[in-house]
Amino acid sequence: MAAPWVDESVLSELCPKLKQKAAKVRRLRDMGLTVIEATDGTPKVLQANLDRIFGGVEQAVQFAHAVEAGPAPKANRAGLRAIMGGKRA
Repeated sequence: MAAPWVDESVLSELCPKLKQKAAKVRRLRDMGLTVIEATDGTPKVLQANLDRIFGGVEQAVQFAHAVEAGPAPKANRAGLRAIMGGKRA
């Protein structure tokens, strides 16, 4: 019988740069998961909840990496104009 909880390694992969347990709980809740805190503060997520929200572990990990990467940086137009010598706005 499979364990009902998501493995700790998967949770660490969903929150790659976070070390504190409370920060991991906040990130997982922000991702839309229902999180239960163990008595020591460790986040616990039911596998069924993860599957319902994301459709599986692989999709959840892809989502977490996309969130971690953030939006693409925009070019600083004023800085580029100053460097390239273009006309000013």
